[in-house]
Amino acid sequence: MVEPGRSAPAYYPQRRITGWLLAGGHSRRLGGRDKGLLRVGGQTMIEYAIRNIQPFTANIGISANQNLTRYAFYGSPVFPDEGSASHGPMSGIRTGLNFTRKDFLLVMGVDHIGVPGVSALFLYKALRRHDAEAAVLCIGGRPIWTAALLRARLRNLLPTFGDNGDYRLGRWFESRHTVYVHDPFPASRIPYNINNPDQLRRARAVFRAAKMHECKT
Repeated sequence: MVEPGRSAPAYYPQRRITGWLLAGGHSRRLGGRDKGLLRVGGQTMIEYAIRNIQPFTANIGISANQNLTRYAFYGSPVFPDEGSASHGPMSGIRTGLNFTRKDFLLVMGVDHIGVPGVSALFLYKALRRHDAEAAVLCIGGRPIWTAALLRARLRNLLPTFGDNGDYRLGRWFESRHTVYVHDPFPASRIPYNINNPDQLRRARAVFRAAKMHECKT
């Protein structure tokens, strides 16, 4: 496990990877609240996300469609989605691929606080081993399309994406040479993403319990 502030293994091309945090969703099941700015464990989710992937990236960008000034406070460039935000996370990924000047884009949803940043190592090893265009994390047999590593050259294929009206991110990954990394780390008590009030409560409860345990030791 690589902790914040420590360098990644020598085989991992950190200097060739841009981290891209997706914070542009509408969060309808959370009452429209901006997920990245919700607090969990004493910090906002965007703070957690930045610290989580920072050891594995050369630079970080944030995809957001509201509260841009507040996101910029955290020190990374912020970009609204190109085109219609109604196209979901694919719009944010399109912006990230056009932003990066690196060889790879490490995509992570801002609410994936149950996904350790070390996942980047497993994604890269799988992508390199299979000479794939993208690697996607799977948890419990389910692909997490917004936890992925992409080759930046995929930007050249984006202009025609959605021409048939289908903007589903999973469908796009399935149309490319994508490999899947299954459960590379022990299951976390923290939900791998925060989509509804129950998942938010569970995540906060886990952090509170951990803090209480630290105080007793």
